[in-house]
Amino acid sequence: MRDLDRADLDRVLADIVAIRSQVAAGTAFQGCGPSALALTGAPALATASLQALVLDDPTARPSPFSPAGSPPRSSSWR
Repeated sequence: MRDLDRADLDRVLADIVAIRSQVAAGTAFQGCGPSALALTGAPALATASLQALVLDDPTARPSPFSPAGSPPRSSSWR
């Protein structure tokens, strides 16, 4: 009976270690969320505002990298 209690204790301790590591990983990930959003959102908003001010009519001269500026492709389904 004593071996069974030791096995249960070892299993419970292993579960506690696993739960603690999962909580720590979740906390570390949540800590990066707001700062990552701010660091990527601010330049994106600034770029969009600058494009709205600088470009007169963006659809008049589409970029060669956009699908609207590229030549049409053949529509073969082979």
